[in-house]
Amino acid sequence: MVKTKTQRDPTAPKRNTSTYLLYQNAMRDQFKAINPGMTFGQLAKYTSAMYAGMPPSEKESWAARAEADKERYLHELSTYVPPEGYDAKGDSLVLPDDGGVGGGGAGASKPRRYGRVERDVNAPKRNISAYLLYQNATRNSFKEENPGMTFGQLAKYTSCMYKNLTPEERATWVQPPRRRQETVRRRDRAVHTTPRPRCP
Repeated sequence: MVKTKTQRDPTAPKRNTSTYLLYQNAMRDQFKAINPGMTFGQLAKYTSAMYAGMPPSEKESWAARAEADKERYLHELSTYVPPEGYDAKGDSLVLPDDGGVGGGGAGASKPRRYGRVERDVNAPKRNISAYLLYQNATRNSFKEENPGMTFGQLAKYTSCMYKNLTPEERATWVQPPRRRQETVRRRDRAVHTTPRPRCP
């Protein structure tokens, strides 16, 4: 299936550009002239390295340009009145499905909204990584043990606990579901006898 680019109102304000993209666009031709044999990917890495090694004072000047471009965009957006079928930023709300013939009648399909593609409810569930299985299974017990932790702290704690699993313990999370359930039950029975690693 070919993805269709979101259509924009041609009269909508041009979006602001990030600091790095401003730098990249300004320096591209110069860097290409200095390095004529570089491929597109090599040139991108070179530009990234040059940007990363830039003195803070020089980087601040590019950040100031980006901030000015952002202010320009927000100012233009505040006075922009989108035509029918476009949102406040100028993006199209609907995309006609080109499966139909002509502009209407039985052959024409309803317009399709942008956004997430609806999945078939009968389609098989996507597989979950070993870490996510571990995270989902241990979240509630970790929350009970650490009631003062924020969401971010709990995520770091869970990650630390997962990294500290022995190879045998980690293997239980990559087993087939039925076998994993049996292993998890055995692990839960022994959980109080095993000292836990220290995690921040």
